[in-house]
Amino acid sequence: MGKIFIIISTVLLLIIIGTRNAKNNRRLFTSLKRLISEINNVYKDLFKDMSMVKRITQGGLIIGAEIFIAVAVSTAVIKHIDTYANFIIDLIIKLIIIFTSLVIIHFCMGYILLATVKIHKFIYGVENKNVKVDLLLSYFIISTYFTVLLVFPQQFKESYKIGLLGVAICYLLNIRVLVMLMTNPHNIKSKNQEGASFSRIIIAAILIVVLIVLNLYLAVCFVSGSDKEAFTNAPNYFDLFYYTIITFTTVGYGDIVPTTIEAKFVSVLISLTNIICITVFLSTILSYRDKVEDDI
Repeated sequence: MGKIFIIISTVLLLIIIGTRNAKNNRRLFTSLKRLISEINNVYKDLFKDMSMVKRITQGGLIIGAEIFIAVAVSTAVIKHIDTYANFIIDLIIKLIIIFTSLVIIHFCMGYILLATVKIHKFIYGVENKNVKVDLLLSYFIISTYFTVLLVFPQQFKESYKIGLLGVAICYLLNIRVLVMLMTNPHNIKSKNQEGASFSRIIIAAILIVVLIVLNLYLAVCFVSGSDKEAFTNAPNYFDLFYYTIITFTTVGYGDIVPTTIEAKFVSVLISLTNIICITVFLSTILSYRDKVEDDI
């Protein structure tokens, strides 16, 4: 009886919130519809390149990736999900799960492509060549290393020495962009703008901080790959990401602890980077906003 009360009260809560925020829901639906349209356009653009070779390459990669994903999802559902129903119902449920999973994966991949395209447009639009090149190099290194981490995890561990060198260079490039943006926010302005708008500075700030955090996460992964005892509790890659975020935000629960010199050095670097990113950088951005408002 208590379970029924919980279900009914929760459903009533959702109905009330849904009807009360009808205007916001319509706005959300419009935004979602626009996002789906943009994702579909990104997929279509892969087949509209002027070069036939690029069209075949880009289209082939996407089609091949989705075929492999479809096979993997279908195999996993068929092998590991058992509804204990008769054959027809079991088949229908599994087909629904497979179809829903493929749709979700399709749009998740599309959203990643859309975000990548927007990042490319943002970086290529930067007028300052040094900032542009540093951002492109950093983005290239991070995306390449992440691909190797996901597709070839064993080779990722074996390449920790050269990987740490690449991560160190990438980190310095990100810090350099950070310093250039702190000293003069107009360094991030677009070719088509006379000055850097506050919104563009905020986008650049978020992009650089995300790149730095991912950079530090890769460093933690390389250090962990070089020595299994580098961190306690034998963390996997998700645990290492959790550890990076927790250390960066200076929370530090103590459930994962660095034990080797390299691991401790990276942990200290993460904490110091947080001071640069949060304290110094954000104060500079906010002071720039106040300056813009005073000029107005």
